[in-house]
Amino acid sequence: METHYDTKAHHLPHATHGGSLWNFHRHQDVFLDDIDCDDAATFARAAEQAPSAPPQPPTVRNVSCGGMCKMPEAECIGVLRGHLSKAEAAVDAVNLSRRSGVNGHATGASSQPVVPQVLFPGVQHCGGCSRSPAWDAIEVPSKWFTTQGRRDENSVIRVPTTNLSKLLNAPPTPGFVLVDTWEEKTVNKLPGTISHAATAPAWSLTNAEMQCLDASEENAEAWAEQRLHFRGHPSGVAVGTFRYQTYLPILGCAQDDLAYQMFAIGSLRNARVLSNVMCSVELYQTAAKLLEMRDTTMASGMDTRIGGLRTSIAAATFPKIHIKGALPPKLSGYATCPTTAYNDLCDREHASGGMRNTSIFAMSLGYDRGVYGGSIAGLWALMDSAFMFDYSTGTHNLHLAEKICNTFTTVRGHDTGNPELNAHLLDMITVKACNFTALKAKAALEDRRHRLQSKPCVAIWDDLAAMSRFRLADAVFCHVWYDCPGDEASLAMVGLGCAIHDLIDIGPDISCGEISNIIPSLTGGDLSLEALWSVYVGLVAALEWYATNDPFNPAALAILYTHWWQLDNMRHRTVALMSRIAPSPEYAVSPEKLTSPPSFDTFTHKNGLKYEKGRTVLDTQRVELDRIEDAKFKDIQGVITKLVRPVLEFSGRKGTHLPVEATYCADVLEACLSRQHSEKIKLLWRLLLVMWKCGAMWKVVLASTQYVHQGYTNCDRHRDDYNETTWHSHHHPISGSGAAAGGLKRRLSKLHQLFKRR
Repeated sequence: METHYDTKAHHLPHATHGGSLWNFHRHQDVFLDDIDCDDAATFARAAEQAPSAPPQPPTVRNVSCGGMCKMPEAECIGVLRGHLSKAEAAVDAVNLSRRSGVNGHATGASSQPVVPQVLFPGVQHCGGCSRSPAWDAIEVPSKWFTTQGRRDENSVIRVPTTNLSKLLNAPPTPGFVLVDTWEEKTVNKLPGTISHAATAPAWSLTNAEMQCLDASEENAEAWAEQRLHFRGHPSGVAVGTFRYQTYLPILGCAQDDLAYQMFAIGSLRNARVLSNVMCSVELYQTAAKLLEMRDTTMASGMDTRIGGLRTSIAAATFPKIHIKGALPPKLSGYATCPTTAYNDLCDREHASGGMRNTSIFAMSLGYDRGVYGGSIAGLWALMDSAFMFDYSTGTHNLHLAEKICNTFTTVRGHDTGNPELNAHLLDMITVKACNFTALKAKAALEDRRHRLQSKPCVAIWDDLAAMSRFRLADAVFCHVWYDCPGDEASLAMVGLGCAIHDLIDIGPDISCGEISNIIPSLTGGDLSLEALWSVYVGLVAALEWYATNDPFNPAALAILYTHWWQLDNMRHRTVALMSRIAPSPEYAVSPEKLTSPPSFDTFTHKNGLKYEKGRTVLDTQRVELDRIEDAKFKDIQGVITKLVRPVLEFSGRKGTHLPVEATYCADVLEACLSRQHSEKIKLLWRLLLVMWKCGAMWKVVLASTQYVHQGYTNCDRHRDDYNETTWHSHHHPISGSGAAAGGLKRRLSKLHQLFKRR
């Protein structure tokens, strides 16, 4: 396999597929085996060997009338109890349906794989516990009830959430308030597992209450609020309350049943979990509406506006720029790295089943060991294999889909003998199961339209906070949103920080009618290079603030590892794209330092940030890379030598060759998997900033804007209509029979070269 290519070449034969295998193979043999890895197996063994403990009774949930609902107290209590009863009935029905499907399959009643609509397994009950360094490898304890890292007694942290009725211009629905009381306590690690500490603090749920809604707020904004206070006794135990005001997600549409099932699963757990589950509900309900709006816009050519949302074809236009040769096709999501280094990595981590596929490995174990570390990351990795649902697995590969669904049951089956750890596991199962249920359902909505010819189209939001919740759920970041401080700055980072991906993917997304890309909203519908540049500068400033001031915030870690994921997943063409733009020192940029955490405005084109650019910035990045290399941190040396240094030299016009993706894939994964958790995080932040400040990633953005798609909507993944010849650039149009002819010419050229070598 060729490992490098000359960027001066017009065509990139060796880089067309990044050195990958199986780009068009949805039914790989490994997909028939159970998904597993060493971290998950280690946790399972430790749970089996742990001393048994009496079952922890569910936290009692009270109901109360605050007198603001303008109903008699008894009537109010009856309404609240009715909400609980309906939720319990919905969750029981989900469990019964799932068990019926599994039992029918086990008895031979059906030979088809069982893929339930809702991924949450079993019954639900009230309880909860935060993450802790006693269970994962993040060195800082949970930052709930803190603001900017400080604990200010009786300070109130209020964060906007989403009222779907207002967002989508639908009739108002009933609502209620959930109030949780959490107490900080010391928890212990599970013996036999890897974690940061033997003992560490965590927040455990001690009380839960459902309250009526103020009658004057029946159609008000939804919100979440947390307050820290201390008990007056000498122990000084920290206590926090979390309040979530929410509304039933019943909008009179076809999505109501599934939306309510997710809502019910979350509401029976705790307020903080429900506030996260509602991000997934909002993703599903809003995506359905945006797809309807997009289809209308594509048919009429006119903008469509409903509530705080707009879809537009007129705004979906990029400036034409010069690129060198054809753009590489975006890969399917099923590609696999064929190198010995990657296979050795899989063997070392005892990856089995779909986990051996590079796309799944990167999005699961690579990401979760990167963010969380420790043995518990293996459990998160099992469930995060469900990201394949975003690539239409739920529609086109039911055998793999069934294996993915089984991972949720596997994780639910663990009893660690540790009540707090068990409670944390169920919180995460709830959040992840609902998140992937919504993602799977959204992909199904998109795939039903797969005979709709795509046209460039954008979705634009008025409310950036609501869009942040939508986008973090679409990125499957509900888990990290649950684990982070829960303040507005973290919401901005985990939601709008997804610009780190949407910038480089903006061309494919818009050209095939994707409705989740947030960049058009961050630019107010302006896709000029000036507006995109301002968003790029704001993103770099936000990345640098977190790298310097809050590097272990899970919200920020999710964005950090998104950068490395799009380099090691054998799908996104990050390095190949930058090769198509002539380097210039003017692309290097260093924004002014932020003096406070990034806000929603930081990520928009109106951030007003000052910056330095040019050769001086490039020279500074060279010095920084040398310093990082001099740290002699073994697990990142491959990333430096095979990826970052060639990219930096190319950006500074000191080199013309770049690596094929498969060349550095295993090295990026190796860095993410490092057990030296804190050290790798700090160094990967610095390497990320080198790549973004030197201008390399801006070249990726520029090239991405030049994609043209002539297939069906949302076909940037491996569906039955996926065809790489439908993807090209403004300078290399292919249409109709020309597409087939172009593909034939490439195949004949490859055969000719093969015979010449022989």
